[in-house]
Amino acid sequence: MKPLRKKKKIKVANPPKNKLVKPVELPAHIISHSKATMGRQEEQAASKVVHSGYVGSGTEIAKFEYEFCKFLGLAEGHAVLLSSGTAARYLALWALSAENKEVIIPAYSSGLRNAIALAKAKAVLIDSSEGPNIDLVATAKSNATIALIPHMFGLPVDLGKLLELRAGRELKIIEDCSQALGAKIGNSKTLNNVGLVGDISVYSFSTDKVISTGGQGGMLVSKHPDLIEKVKNYRDHNCEASFNFNITDMQAAIGRVQLEKLTKLMARREDIFDAYKEAGFDIFDNCDANALPVRQGAILKSEIAAAVIEHLKQACVEAIVPVDKIESDLASTLPRATKLSLSTVSLPIYPHLSNDEVREIIEQVRDALDA
Repeated sequence: MKPLRKKKKIKVANPPKNKLVKPVELPAHIISHSKATMGRQEEQAASKVVHSGYVGSGTEIAKFEYEFCKFLGLAEGHAVLLSSGTAARYLALWALSAENKEVIIPAYSSGLRNAIALAKAKAVLIDSSEGPNIDLVATAKSNATIALIPHMFGLPVDLGKLLELRAGRELKIIEDCSQALGAKIGNSKTLNNVGLVGDISVYSFSTDKVISTGGQGGMLVSKHPDLIEKVKNYRDHNCEASFNFNITDMQAAIGRVQLEKLTKLMARREDIFDAYKEAGFDIFDNCDANALPVRQGAILKSEIAAAVIEHLKQACVEAIVPVDKIESDLASTLPRATKLSLSTVSLPIYPHLSNDEVREIIEQVRDALDA
C-alpha cells in the first residue's frame, strides 16, 4: 500500500504579548468543516468496479464486511454493510423490536432522534456526564430496556461500567460507534476496539466520520447470529415490507481502501488535534483512563460559541454546532447537556487539511476568542 504523504509536526507560534497584531489576510478559499481524504488508491478501486460492470451489490460488499469483522476481532459473517449510519441505527432498533418502546439516548448527541422516530420508538433523553458522553449513573437508573449510546467525538464510553451499574436488570445496548472507528477501551492490561460490548453496534462512513465510502455508508455488527440474520434478511428484501438500505460495490471498494489506511488517517487527525491543544484551546479530551480515543472531532468549549462560529464563517472557515438542538423547556432537567449544546464548536480536523490551513484555523479561532 502506498503510504500517505508524510507531514511534519505542526508548529504554532505563540501570540505576541503587548503588541498590536497585524490583521490576518483572509484565505482565498473556504476551509470546509469536513472533507473526504481520498487519493489514487480510492480512485483505482472505484474505477475497477465501474469497468467490471457490476456496480450494484456484489463481491466488494462481502469483502468489506469480512475485513471489517477481522479488524474488530469478530467472527466472519457478523457484519452487515448498509447505505448509511442512520440505516444502521434504524435496523438495530428494528432488530431489537423497539417499536412503541422507550429508548435511552443522550440529550447531547446528533442524529439519533431521526432513527428513533423512524423506528416508532420513544426517546428517553439522559443528561451528559461532566464531558460529552452520557451520564452512566442516570442511564442505569432509567426504566427503559433499550439504550442507544454513542462514543461522542471518538471518546469511548465505559459500557462495562454501565452493565455493572445495571446488574440484574434487562438492558439491550446499541453501541453507536459512528464517530469512534479505531477507538479502544478495556482495562490496564488489554484494550479492545469499541463495538464489542453492545448487543448490536453501528458505524457510519462519510466525510465527517473517520473513514468514508465515497458518500454515505454504514455498518451494523453483532456477536448474536440471530440478529445479524434478521438484519441481512431485511437488507436483502426477504421481509414483507422493507426500505432499500443497500449500498453499491463501488462504495464498498472505496471503504475497503479507507479501512486499510485507517491507522495513518488517525495519526494525521491526532497531529491536528495536538496542534489545537498546543494553541491553548479548551477542547474535549476527557477519556477513561483505560481508553484510547480516535480524534473524530475537535470540539472547542466556549461561552461565545455562536460568535466564534460567525467569526470563522466571515474568515472563510467552516465550523458548526456539533449536536442537535435541545428544546428550552428541557433545560432544567438536562442542565449539563443544555449548557454544552450552547457552548461547543466543532472545528475542522480531517486529515486532508494542510499545515497552513491548520495554522489559519488557529489564528482565526484566537481572534474570535479575543474579540
